[in-house]
Amino acid sequence: MRALWCVRANLREHAGGDTTQVEQTAGALRARGVEVTIDYGGRTDPRGHDLVHVFHLDRPWENLVWARRAREAGVPVAVSSIWWPQHEFDAHGRTGAQGALSRAIGSDRYQNARLLQRSVAALAARAGRGRRLTIPTLRFHRCAHELLEIASVCLPNSPDEDARLRERFAFDAPSTVVPNAADAAAFFPPTQAGPRAGVVCVGRIEARKHQLALVRACRALDVDLTIVGGRGRFSTAYERRVRREAGPRTTFTGPLTPDRIRAILQRASVHVCCSWYETPGLAGLEAALCGCAVVTTDRGSGRWYFEQDAAYCDPTRQDSIRDAIVHALATGPSPALAARVRERFNWQAAGEATLAGYRQALGHPSAAPEPAPRPEPLPAGV
Repeated sequence: MRALWCVRANLREHAGGDTTQVEQTAGALRARGVEVTIDYGGRTDPRGHDLVHVFHLDRPWENLVWARRAREAGVPVAVSSIWWPQHEFDAHGRTGAQGALSRAIGSDRYQNARLLQRSVAALAARAGRGRRLTIPTLRFHRCAHELLEIASVCLPNSPDEDARLRERFAFDAPSTVVPNAADAAAFFPPTQAGPRAGVVCVGRIEARKHQLALVRACRALDVDLTIVGGRGRFSTAYERRVRREAGPRTTFTGPLTPDRIRAILQRASVHVCCSWYETPGLAGLEAALCGCAVVTTDRGSGRWYFEQDAAYCDPTRQDSIRDAIVHALATGPSPALAARVRERFNWQAAGEATLAGYRQALGHPSAAPEPAPRPEPLPAGV
């Protein structure tokens, strides 16, 4: 089976959880004999592949273009949605000019405006490469619905995400849940002996991750806090504010290698993710493997993963974040959660679920009946 993965062009330069998800799942599929071609920027002709896989429902300025191209070539499409409704974040969590705009015009219109801005930038980039100029419909809901209608299979990260997608976009394609995962070989078992102390948060510093609320909570509790991660895109002012409000017991490490992140997680008592939403994010799963107690947001699909073995916080309430940290410090880590992550939420399981979704897509009425020959290079201007 030949799968063409069309991913954002800056997946490696601006690494995030989706970078790990793409690289690790691709490795798991290759171990099962799937020939995965990762195309950074979607420039490869889909002909000659059995399936095209796109990621991020909220990036239609690129993935809808790729999906339409696949449909024209008769190649079925799989969509990893990686999506959660953003209305609350748009209304209360965005900062700076983007936050002012989203609150002034509302979430739906803000998403349309964001789509317009990104589409214009994508058009300019394609024009600079001599590529055909196309632009998706400039309404996010319509674009997302079209993408899901083109799809032969949708691959959400949880049943909760699937339910939200179907409620919002009412599409017909089948779904296969592909869990987010952590690398048990890299993060378990904890190898560092000695006492644990303090709170850690792993993730880009940006408004959605909500580190500002976390530094305020930890300053009130007078506990050590380590924030691991670089500044998110367009988040310079937000990072400055987080640093300004952090207490003297807060340490900022910047971006670190996985080995150094593991070492910090193995010394910390609690990992906190108080984001405006998560699907569910990889850091909490990795922290559980490293022996941390887990505090996570109650927005998103985290409960399907963490069940009763985490402390949940309401990102809109400072006291909720503080109380969840106090509870996690008092109760300690959950061995049951670490065991569940090892057994159910590993990259091998993600690869198996993705392959099951591919097989479902290839049996869908829109699937190409026979693999096509390998493609010739695209001619200039296509």
